[in-house]
Amino acid sequence: MQVDFFNKECQKITYKDKFGICDDLDLNAKTPAYLDFLNTDNWLVEIINSSPPREIIFTAIDHCILKYDKMIDNPSRCDAMLTYNNSIVFVELKNKLKKPAQIAQLENTIRLFFENNLNMIFSKKEAYLSNKKKTVFLSQDTKDKFMQENNGFRLYFSTVIVIE
Repeated sequence: MQVDFFNKECQKITYKDKFGICDDLDLNAKTPAYLDFLNTDNWLVEIINSSPPREIIFTAIDHCILKYDKMIDNPSRCDAMLTYNNSIVFVELKNKLKKPAQIAQLENTIRLFFENNLNMIFSKKEAYLSNKKKTVFLSQDTKDKFMQENNGFRLYFSTVIVIE
């Protein structure tokens, strides 16, 4: 499946020093994740764009870059991607007590990204699981395995992402 991960219709550029990524988790409307600069209560993950603030390109993946289609194979995928200064960050968001963010959603998205962007090289590659209502401990073995199996991406569980 050919996928344009850099579709401008799914992107927003910001230089803000602090903002959040939200996902209304509206399963019926299937709206994509989005940036919010004011209502911190809705943020599922906080982004701190350390000084000096740099250009960050936010890309909504689930329900924008990748739309659900019953006719094709649709593996689960993560919610968003951030790119800046030759760096890439994939983000999976949850806001549930009983269902943690799923590593498989990040893995599927990373695999699909590199299938469609073979020649892209990033100096920094990160993947974040974020759940506003539940904390998960990731063992070093889990992090190491993820990095080995997913093009060198480092795996983190956090509700805060610091862009350095």
